[in-house]
Amino acid sequence: MSVSLRIALISGRAVCVEAASDATLAEVAQQAQAALGVGRSQLFDTAGSRLDSSLTVRQAGLRADDQLTLCSRAVQVAANPCACAAILGDGVVVTWGSDERGGDSVQVKLTDVQHIRSSSSAFAALLSNGTVVTWGVFFDPVNVRDFHRLSTVQKLHGTNFAFAAILADGSAVACGNGDYGGDASTVQGRLKGVREIQANDFAFAAILEDGSVVTWGNPRAGGYSEAVQAKLVDVQCIQATSEAFAAVLRDGSVVAWGAPRFGGDCGAVQAKLNDIQHVQATRAAFAAISSNGSVVSWGSPAHGGDSSHVQEQLRGVL
Repeated sequence: MSVSLRIALISGRAVCVEAASDATLAEVAQQAQAALGVGRSQLFDTAGSRLDSSLTVRQAGLRADDQLTLCSRAVQVAANPCACAAILGDGVVVTWGSDERGGDSVQVKLTDVQHIRSSSSAFAALLSNGTVVTWGVFFDPVNVRDFHRLSTVQKLHGTNFAFAAILADGSAVACGNGDYGGDASTVQGRLKGVREIQANDFAFAAILEDGSVVTWGNPRAGGYSEAVQAKLVDVQCIQATSEAFAAVLRDGSVVAWGAPRFGGDCGAVQAKLNDIQHVQATRAAFAAISSNGSVVSWGSPAHGGDSSHVQEQLRGVL
């Protein structure tokens, strides 16, 4: 004996599946996935509870014409100051807010989306096939058309008005407003073996596989790192404020560059920046946690750069 089940995606697309009463819910989900053209997913009942995939249709108490929801992952939401974009469980994107700043998306292309990055006025969506779709406003963009021709994108990152992508071969490319990192032509030849990219509002910093760093974008905001380039070796990770970067090196020391009032100069606390494990950032200040649990901060006092009045309490911080 079989029952007819209506199985829908969050976007509303649905299919009717004929399932034997002794079929497991995992098998039912596989039928629905194949019919709807989506990846591995989970079934949920009308109350929103996840169904145990090992149960049979009979054991789950499902009856003819029951309605289930197929969800492949949690909903992801990205936002800029004027609009939002959400990836639904089946990879379809829904947008709302200012039409000009990304609230009105190109829906026909936004399917099977894996990840979304936002800038101040635009969005970039990474699809499962490695291509990228952008929408919104870039203001005097560079290389946007070439960006859309990419087919092996692995990761996306964004400043206020630009995006950068890491490709499968380890190279990186950028598009958008040149003053915000949208033009990487001056360093393009060095963007090979890229491990990770960090972005602030105006610039990008790429960590290469050999632990060195390549920067581009607004020079005053960290897009030009020549003054500290010799120190940027064995870099483990980079954090960013709005206009500065701070890199943690393998030996536990820290190198900062960019706008001094945004944390780009850590000279006043450099002697204390030893055995650093982690660095966190606000809009204009950094806080570094050392291996002994103490905290060192620098940058704008109004944004957390001065922790002297609570220093005695900052012990054993994890």
